[in-house]
Amino acid sequence: MSDHIKYDTPLLKKIGFKSGQQVLISGAPEMIVQMLTTESIHFDTSIQTRKSYDLVWLYTNKTAELEDFLKKSRRIIASNGMIWVSWHKKASKKPTEINEDMIRATALALDLVDVKVASVDDTWSALKMVIPIKSR
Repeated sequence: MSDHIKYDTPLLKKIGFKSGQQVLISGAPEMIVQMLTTESIHFDTSIQTRKSYDLVWLYTNKTAELEDFLKKSRRIIASNGMIWVSWHKKASKKPTEINEDMIRATALALDLVDVKVASVDDTWSALKMVIPIKSR
């Protein structure tokens, strides 16, 4: 018997995609891009400076990219928006410079708080961050 409980919540629901959102996705693997396209979710793959995004999702395994992207994302998300960062799970045995604690520490320094962790697939985990209510 497995020690892991498997939930059947669809990924897009887990992440919080809703119709009409302004979405930015960076570095996503092809399977995520295909899923979003299949579900007719419109998204940008580079920052459009005049936009305020409801949902920003970064896929990375590099420390410098994480820090740079979180700084930029903090400035472009809506006050009630969300930022997700995905990285390789330790169990995936794939190389990564970052982990959940590093993402959390980087986010806290930018006045972002983590509110949820999700499994994307067997390779990727995701951490959701938002602007604290007191700072909105």
